[in-house]
Amino acid sequence: MKSEKLLRTAGIVSTIAAALGAAADLILFYTPGFNQSPILSVLNISPSRITAGTLLGVLAIPFLAFGYWMIYERLKAIGEKQARPILYIGVYGAALGSAIHAFVGTAARVFVALQATSDSIIELANALAPMVVSIYVIFYVLMLAGSIWFIVLVLRSDIFPRWIIALSPLVVNAVAMLIGLLIPTLGDLITPSIANLSHVLFFGAATLVFWDR
Repeated sequence: MKSEKLLRTAGIVSTIAAALGAAADLILFYTPGFNQSPILSVLNISPSRITAGTLLGVLAIPFLAFGYWMIYERLKAIGEKQARPILYIGVYGAALGSAIHAFVGTAARVFVALQATSDSIIELANALAPMVVSIYVIFYVLMLAGSIWFIVLVLRSDIFPRWIIALSPLVVNAVAMLIGLLIPTLGDLITPSIANLSHVLFFGAATLVFWDR
C-alpha cells in the first residue's frame, strides 16, 4: 500500500476538488426556481457567471480521480482484482463529469449570447437533448455501478466502517433528490451541485477514517 501521507494528500486534494466542483455548479446554475425549470433558469444568469462556473468546474473535476485512487489503494487489501473496478469507474467518471460540465456550460453560454427566448431555448435544448441525456445516463450508470460495488466491498471487509455506506455517492444523490422534491427551494441549491457535493462527503469521510493511522 502507498504511504499514508500520500493517500491522505490524495484524499485532501480530491475533497477540495469536489468542493470546487460543487461551487462551480452553483456559480454556473444556481438561481431561484432552478429545481422547477432548470433549462429556463439559465436566462437569469449573467454570461460572466456562466463562464466562471464552467471554467472552474472543468479545471477542478478531473482531480476527483485522486479520490478514487485513494479508495482503490485502501481496498486493495481485499484483493487488487476486486478493488480495480472502483479505480476504473472513478477515473472514467471524473473525466466524464468534466466533459458534462464543459458541455452544459458551453450550451448555457450560447443560449445567453443568442438572447434566446423561452420558446427558442426549449427548442435548442431539445436539439441537444440526445447528446446531453445520453452522457448523463452513462455518468449515473457508472455512479450506480461504482457505488454498489463499493458497498459490496465494504460489507465484505472491515477496511471501512459500515457507516460510510450512507455517504456513498449513490445514497447521497438519492437522498438529495428526494429532499429537492419535497423542498423545492432547498432543491435549487442541492440539485445543480449534488454530483460534486456527494463526493465532498464521500472523499472527506474516507480521508478522515484513516487520519490517525
